[in-house]
Order: sequence, then structure tokens, then C-alpha cells
Amino acid sequence: MNNSQTNPRRGVAVLMVLLLISVVLGLSYAVVRSQYTARQIQQNSGRSSSARQAAATGLMMAIKKMHQGDDWNGVDTTLTGSLGDYESFQVTYTTGDALLASDDPDYEDWPYRVTLLSTGMAVDPDNPQCVATHQIQAVVQLIPRALADEPDEWDEMISYTFYQWKDGQFQINVPFRIEGPVRIQDDLELAKSYPWSNSARNRYLADLNSMRLNGFTDWRPFDGPIDLPYDKQPGGLISLYNTSMAVATNDLPRDDADDWSHPGEMLTYRLYPGGKTYSVQTIGGVQDNVTLEPDPTTNPLGIFYRSGKIQLYNNVTIRGMLISRGGHGSDIEFCGVNIELLPHNLPALEGTDKPVRLPTVLSADDVSFWCNSESTVTGLLTANDDFEVGWDNQDDISLDISGLVIAKDIKIRGRNDWYQNSGWWEDQYDDFDDQEDEEDAIPYFPVWLQAEEGLDPAPQLTVKPDPDDVRYHWPNANSPIYVPHGDDDGLRWTLLRWTENP
Repeated sequence: MNNSQTNPRRGVAVLMVLLLISVVLGLSYAVVRSQYTARQIQQNSGRSSSARQAAATGLMMAIKKMHQGDDWNGVDTTLTGSLGDYESFQVTYTTGDALLASDDPDYEDWPYRVTLLSTGMAVDPDNPQCVATHQIQAVVQLIPRALADEPDEWDEMISYTFYQWKDGQFQINVPFRIEGPVRIQDDLELAKSYPWSNSARNRYLADLNSMRLNGFTDWRPFDGPIDLPYDKQPGGLISLYNTSMAVATNDLPRDDADDWSHPGEMLTYRLYPGGKTYSVQTIGGVQDNVTLEPDPTTNPLGIFYRSGKIQLYNNVTIRGMLISRGGHGSDIEFCGVNIELLPHNLPALEGTDKPVRLPTVLSADDVSFWCNSESTVTGLLTANDDFEVGWDNQDDISLDISGLVIAKDIKIRGRNDWYQNSGWWEDQYDDFDDQEDEEDAIPYFPVWLQAEEGLDPAPQLTVKPDPDDVRYHWPNANSPIYVPHGDDDGLRWTLLRWTENP
């Protein structure tokens, strides 16, 4: 065969072989590359799965610690842990819930919620610089099951509308009215500030009951029952209460609430063990044209505090707890008009629908209502010493308390327009007695006094039970509000939300 004819064919064959080899090498590389990529994807997926598992495990451990009392270090702390040589987690605790805005109907739940953010990490054993992460966020809310310890006598104290916590003066002058049970530790001075005779006083009080029985509003100073020591009462008064006024009484000896006291300095507080520490809002000695309310993020209990005297003047509204601290003179005085003090409802204990309330007014010394004041107080009012309503004309002062009062000395002064000399009162009573036989006689002494002298028997000063069914709690500067229940190892929480990679 001629060489010039075969050489080109051999060249083509070589080219075909080289082309096939190139194709095979390309395919082999693609296969190897694909296998490598698949292995990397598989490894990355495995690390991501491990990171997610680490995050979930960390979150479960973090929530469990919140249920274990002393094992939990509280909010603003971090829990870390490892699941092996290459997987770990980190969980942070933060007070509140970022999804609760100020216009949310559940905004007041903000301080009782905790946001947990768990970050799980998985490290590539062959390449420590390669770390997969996964985050899970959860929001939990406290389940209130128990309150911190209270004074031994607390349940008894709050069972009364008016409770005298220690032996002292208990002076009441008409027109004034307390509805519900009353506890008195010594003698009751009833309507003794006016220089009227016992006959005039007793007839006035008895006629208030007769009026009630005949369709008038009940304007008796008490509707009872009254628990008090009989041996401390002047002769004949128990019969006056029971028979003439139809007010039930019980003979109870003096029993001071020695375990009850002012909580002392209360500049910070917690809602629950491990919870955020809040600062009370300190206020000035004179409050005028102001509204003070709780802030769920900074002062959720609405505690407004001053070391020393607090004077409330015109247009003051406070919702929460007004507290004075100090010695003698650390009074809370109501001096103006349009004063309204309201309680702040805290979450009810599990299994009840009674909101928890702290005192609305908590004075280290006296609580006083002065002339020309107009005040409304809802909730628990406490005075370490005096509860006093000053002298004033009947129409120039008003006080409406819906709740209960705890104090040592009770001084409900008389009304100026009622304070007349003894001769005046003798003349009024004689004139009333003389007209009783007339055809158009006025049968009731209080009604006659109003018709002839303008002395209105309708009380402008009243204390009546809280219309709501609530649970009052006495605060302790060294304890949170809510604590673990005796049957539990720690607090209880409910899971509200769980979010992956928030």
C-alpha cells in the first residue's frame, strides 16, 4: 500500500482517540465533581440538622431550668452547653415580648413574658472553620400560682372594710358611713364631738335606723357587724348599737396585728424570682395636675414613692401604689379637688379569676383628708398611724372610698355646721320634741334638723367594700410578688410561641 494514502487515516484515528479520551476525562471529572458536591451538600445538610437539633435541645433545657427554681439564674443571663465534641448551644433570656406593642390589648402581660433565643452550632470535624448555625425563638409567660408570704393576720385584716390594726382612738362623727364589717381594738367614740345631750344623740342615731326601715336611704354610720371588746365600751352603747341602730356587734378582745408593718425602703422590686429588677418612680412632695400610671416595661406595678410627706392637690390621678416612707410626718395628705387614686390589677392566681392588688395608698405615718378636698379612692388604703378626716362644712368636703382601710388611730372629725353650742342643741331637741304631737309633725330628728337648720344627714364621707372580687396582697421589700407554689420545684410557665430562624 502507498504510504502517502495511509498517513492521513492514521492521523484521523489518533484525533478520534484523543477526542474520546478528552470526553471520557471530562465525564469522569463531572462525575467526580458531582459526587463531591453531593457529599458536601450531604455534609452541610447534616451539620444544619445537627445545629437545629442543638438549638432545640438547648431551648428545652433552658425552659426546664425556668421550672426548677434555684437552678435558673434569671433573665438577662445566658445558658450554654455542649451535646458532644462538635455540637453546642447558647440560649439567652430576655424580659418581654417584641410582638406586644403599646396598643396591644395584652400589653400589660409584657413583664410576665420571657423571650428565649437558642442558637445551635455544629462544627465540621474536618474543617473547624466551617460552622452551621440554627436559631429557635420561644416566648413563654408566667403562670402565677402563689404569692409571697404575708403577715400572719393578713387574711383576717382584709376581711374587714375598716380594720384598726392596733389599740388606739376610734372616733366617728355623723354624717359619715362605713359599710361592711369593722374591727375596733378599743372603745368606739360615736358622734361625741358635738356638744349635744346623750338623749339628742341617741335619738338621732335611732331615727337613722327608723328612716331606713321606712324607705329612706340607709345613712347609719355603720351597717355592721362591728367586732370590738365589750369591756372597753361605755355603758349602754352596745344596746344602742344592737337595738336602736340595728347594728350587730361581736365581743372580741383586743388583738393587735403585731406581725404587720410598713414594708420599709422599697426602691426596687421584682415580679417573680429571677425576673427583671424594676425601679420605683420617685416623686416630689407636692403633686398637682398630674396623672401617674404603670408602665409595663419600666414600672409595671405602678409604684410611686417618696421618702417624706406627699401632698395631693388639684386634678391628680394615680393608678398603682402611692407609698410614703420615713418617720413622723411622712404623711399622705389629700388637699385639693378631683383627686382619684386607683389600684392596678395584677394577674390572678391560677384557678381563680380574682385580680391581685397591692395597696393603693400606703403611708408610713398618717393619711389625712383636709378641708375643701374632694377625693375618690378605690382599693386598699393603709396608714401606719392616723386615718383622719378634718373639720369642714358638710358640703365643702367629700370622700368616697371603695375598698378597705387599715389604720391605728381613726379620727373622723365633725362637720363645722353641726358644731353648735350645747344650748343650741338643747333648743333644737326641745323644739323637735314639742312638734311631735302636731298633725304635720316630722317624725325623724335628722329630717327635722335638715328642714329647720339645713343639716343634711346624707353622708358625703363614705367607706364601702370594693365592688370587685379581688385578692389583696401585702408587699415585702425583700420578696417578689409571685413565688413558686409549695407543690412545685419552681415557677410555672406556658409556651406561647415557637419560631424557627426568627
